[in-house]
Amino acid sequence: MLNLLFFVSLQAAMTLPNGFQGITWGMSVEELTSQFEVHKATPGSGYSYADHMEADPEVYVRHTKDNKKIEYYFFEGRLYKIYIVYDRAKSTEGFYKSLIDKAHKEYGPAQSHHQENIFGIIVLHVKWDDGTSIMDLRSGAGYVYEVLINKAMEREKANKIRQKRSLKESI
Repeated sequence: MLNLLFFVSLQAAMTLPNGFQGITWGMSVEELTSQFEVHKATPGSGYSYADHMEADPEVYVRHTKDNKKIEYYFFEGRLYKIYIVYDRAKSTEGFYKSLIDKAHKEYGPAQSHHQENIFGIIVLHVKWDDGTSIMDLRSGAGYVYEVLINKAMEREKANKIRQKRSLKESI
């Protein structure tokens, strides 16, 4: 029984990353650009981003030497979401499972597993949630994605977008 209590308390103490490679939630674009060369993803710029469901995105992109694409999502000038898009050549089922195994060892069992159909493409999700951040390992469309999200800032963005839509509908 004591071992079980120790295991449960150890699980509760684990926290997810609050960013990626020294870039943390709430940072400004200026703070990001002082550490990495990034490019703003705008239509026609040649820099695209993965989350096509994102409303009013402000996204900055960089490519790493090991062929990952890192996407930084900002709302009101503050970082709240990061996509790590793995090289398509690495994005196999075995690679996806190895990321899940690594996360399981580091953070314990995932809180949820599900799949969704996005524009006819099946996307698998395995999620960890520590109350502050979410880590969502995704596989779909031939890619593996690691998505890190600050929950409070994502909620804030969703609420402001809802308020904006309600205001437009009432006019």
